Amino acid sequence: MNRSFTIITAAIIGLLTAAIPTRAADDLEIEIDRLKSEMTRSSAGWHVGIKYEVEIENARKDEPFAIRFSLRERGRPVRDDQGQAVVVLLPLDRPVSVDDDEREYKDVLTIDLPPALIRFPSHLRLVAHVVAEDESHVFAVDDTRVRFERPDAFLWTALTACR
Repeated sequence: MNRSFTIITAAIIGLLTAAIPTRAADDLEIEIDRLKSEMTRSSAGWHVGIKYEVEIENARKDEPFAIRFSLRERGRPVRDDQGQAVVVLLPLDRPVSVDDDEREYKDVLTIDLPPALIRFPSHLRLVAHVVAEDESHVFAVDDTRVRFERPDAFLWTALTACR
């Protein structure tokens, strides 16, 4: 009797599951196609420029995604004055192109940081995660070195070339 109850319950659950439209996990494709970053310094602090491109295929139209950026210096998270990791979360809600089941997102942004947060600018990496908007799931990850040209690099090169 207990066994037949289990079989009937499983059959009912199977019918209910079949009636709910779902997408196979394998169908969803999310890629960070491009991730570039460079940093400059001014008297006000650091300016981290970010350029990204994300492609999402086979997602439901009502499925919200976001891109989360974080900085790592010498392998450790860059932290603010309160010790919190510097993180920027942007909703991916304005695709630049939509083609059938494919959405593409591109943007350029700048993160301004106080001068004391970065100690070793040539050891900085930008990490990007495409996540569910509530950050419950990570779909894609990429990272890149943050390009930084020291302001005095040209002068140093010119002076050493004169010797």
